[in-house]
Amino acid sequence: MTINERNTIAFRFATSEAAPDLCPEYLALSADDRADVLSATCALIRYERDRLGGPAQHRALCLLRTWLTPQQRRDLRTRREFAVTGSAGGRYRLRPATGSVQAVERHKTREFAIGTTFCLHDPENALPAADVTLAHLLMLWTDEPGFLAASNHHAPTNMLWDGAWLRRLRAARQRGTAQQEVAA
Repeated sequence: MTINERNTIAFRFATSEAAPDLCPEYLALSADDRADVLSATCALIRYERDRLGGPAQHRALCLLRTWLTPQQRRDLRTRREFAVTGSAGGRYRLRPATGSVQAVERHKTREFAIGTTFCLHDPENALPAADVTLAHLLMLWTDEPGFLAASNHHAPTNMLWDGAWLRRLRAARQRGTAQQEVAA
């Protein structure tokens, strides 16, 4: 068994996509390969738990996942963030690792940040960031205007998409291609 095959199976176990007793790839392995897969799974789980802030954050992420749609769970697993539509129709990107909410706007198949980042914090800062994200999610689903009124607003720190950025990028690429053709 190659390292990639072992890591693929271990990742599926660590993210609860598959269980060892129901995974045909795992059941077909030798005893030594099974031991390698399980040790890699344990290492992945420990790494994620330490990276995300310990057992409390891990439990909070498990609770958050139960509230998400399958697409949101996929986004959380692959991009560490997910999008949600608020009760008033606004689109937001939530990041459980930091507990922040960012307003986004959809243009065709892409979503771009359009402005301020929002967040609400508990007074003692005792809650894991994933629990804060769950609170943000529930408030956005039920009372988006109330969430926006009560939240802290942070000005953007990076360049945001202004509606013409993609067109300028496409034009620059076309100019570069035309110049290369003339030079050839």
